[in-house]
Amino acid sequence: MGGDTFDTDLLEKFYAEISSGVGVDIEFLQERLGALFALDRTDADLTSYRLSNKPWKKLSDEVMPVSRFLRWREIKKGTIRFPLDNDPPDCWMWPANGAEAVGIEVTIAQGRERYHLAEELVERSIGRGFLGLNDDHPEDAFREARSRSRTMYSTEQALQVIRRSIEICLKKKNKPKFQGFDLLVEAPLNSLPRKRWSSVEPLLRSQAKNLPFERVFVVSGPGERPWGMQIK
Repeated sequence: MGGDTFDTDLLEKFYAEISSGVGVDIEFLQERLGALFALDRTDADLTSYRLSNKPWKKLSDEVMPVSRFLRWREIKKGTIRFPLDNDPPDCWMWPANGAEAVGIEVTIAQGRERYHLAEELVERSIGRGFLGLNDDHPEDAFREARSRSRTMYSTEQALQVIRRSIEICLKKKNKPKFQGFDLLVEAPLNSLPRKRWSSVEPLLRSQAKNLPFERVFVVSGPGERPWGMQIK
């Protein structure tokens, strides 16, 4: 792909590869993503990706969280397929040991805050890492928070807000149609050091234990080294 630009044409080719009937090797997926993100992108395409606008939304909201999950869990072998439709699950993974296929449903905690932080970065060329709002806050609250100067946030504030955001995701996904799948929640865990999250894991496990999913994972958002928690 030397000399190419990671544009919507190349994105659509990538989508065709990972949604094909047989899927792709996990190693291929990770190598392909690395090669694509090493390419230049136009300002418009980069903005669309940051804001999770179409056609970049599936990449930012489904493919990349799964990629980070695979890196965190050190899953390097097997086959994976992303249907890229509106039906559950968001991807299928076939383990290399021949075990039964695993369906993975993906959701984003604090998705609205992520959008507003990205929009602020695009508009001002400088951003912040935390507004302190959940997805159930009214739109006016986001606009008001963005109008304020950047301020420090406490560990307890971040834990409370992000935990609440994860719980909102769990509640929304508590539906029979997800029976037997795995759930992957992407959350801004990198807002705090890893050791801080141990205090909220028991609370999250209690919220996840009666969900229809076989397993529930929380994975960090963009960062150098993905990590996460298994809460069911």
